[in-house]
Amino acid sequence: MIVFDEATSNLGQSESDKLLDVITNTTGNATVISIAHRLGVVMNCDRVIVVKPGSIEAFDHPDVLRKQTGYFSTQLSKEEVH
Repeated sequence: MIVFDEATSNLGQSESDKLLDVITNTTGNATVISIAHRLGVVMNCDRVIVVKPGSIEAFDHPDVLRKQTGYFSTQLSKEEVH
């Protein structure tokens, strides 16, 4: 198991994309847990857990969460505007 806590938080988009490619191509069959506030970082994940204070709000594939009304889709829409 490999845990990344805000691994891309201080990187620009280009550097973030490169790091995510390295992570994807080098972790093999390892379980990877990525803690991220920028949701674009988790769009290639198998599953996303949306945590709000005191509870899990959602748990599913990012494409499913993107289509549902909720925190994930709302925040993702805000990120895509910028």
